[in-house]
Amino acid sequence: MKRALSLAREGLGKTSPNPCVGAVLVKSNRVIGDGFHEKAGKDHAEVVAIKKAGETARNSTLYATLEPCCHHGKTPPCVDVIAKAGIKQVFVAMKDPNPLVNGKGIEALRRAGIEVMVGMMEDEARMLNQPYIKNMTASLPYVVLKTACTLDFKIADANGRSKWITSKEARQYARVLRSHYDAILTGSGTVLADNPMLSAVNKPLRIILGESKIPSNYNVFRDGNVLVIKKRADLKKLLEDLWKKGVRSVFVEGGNGINNAFVKSGLVDKYCFFVAPKYFGDGLNAFDTPPPKFLRASTAEVGTDELLEGFAKLY
Repeated sequence: MKRALSLAREGLGKTSPNPCVGAVLVKSNRVIGDGFHEKAGKDHAEVVAIKKAGETARNSTLYATLEPCCHHGKTPPCVDVIAKAGIKQVFVAMKDPNPLVNGKGIEALRRAGIEVMVGMMEDEARMLNQPYIKNMTASLPYVVLKTACTLDFKIADANGRSKWITSKEARQYARVLRSHYDAILTGSGTVLADNPMLSAVNKPLRIILGESKIPSNYNVFRDGNVLVIKKRADLKKLLEDLWKKGVRSVFVEGGNGINNAFVKSGLVDKYCFFVAPKYFGDGLNAFDTPPPKFLRASTAEVGTDELLEGFAKLY
């Protein structure tokens, strides 16, 4: 299952609106097939692993990070493929919260005479797919708020300078994180001050909030994949509208105003702080209203900086 979870992470930022899923087939203590879901519309992880194993899949054991599907979507039901392959035993990390599945896939496998065990490394599987679980249970995009700040939580010095607070490595990793989400949201003030590219490998939708007029030659307008909202937005309504447009996750990279609005709204699911080893003293705070108490948090070194990830909500 550990290997299946590692494979599932290969799909981060590529599978939306589907979850990240990995699968491993084992027979006689040897891996005979493995894979992950690469993109919505492509084979699910279980099918990738079974195709790799071929005829040797018969009487093998399957480890899957998510309950196999039992409905027709863009691909046939995985439970049918598993049964046809002659797999004798399936370990599932967690049930699929999708109402079309949610236990039905497990029952279908058992009806086919396959032994099914549920819950192996479930916590790790749930943490990997927090955005998907929220999507399925709340019908709203998952919201991550990221900021780069000093040890005294400043995002600009007394003269308003904000480039560059964190290290090159932190900025590069932030771009990697962007690629895990469907949309990047920032304020018009931040765009005017920094003229950011807001780029990522998966070319997410760029959302600009605020009343300030931005010149058409700014980097955010380099293509048509940008949404400008000029009036003050009701953030809950904004998320509902984005959901209708197919946006399943939002990475917020704003200034003080955007940060405070999202913190006060209570709509942030996860916080990412890139903290540089320096103090500004006077300057602009990342937040005027402190974020909520985290239910779970972790830290990691990124270049000369520290990355603090905190979950305000768990699904």
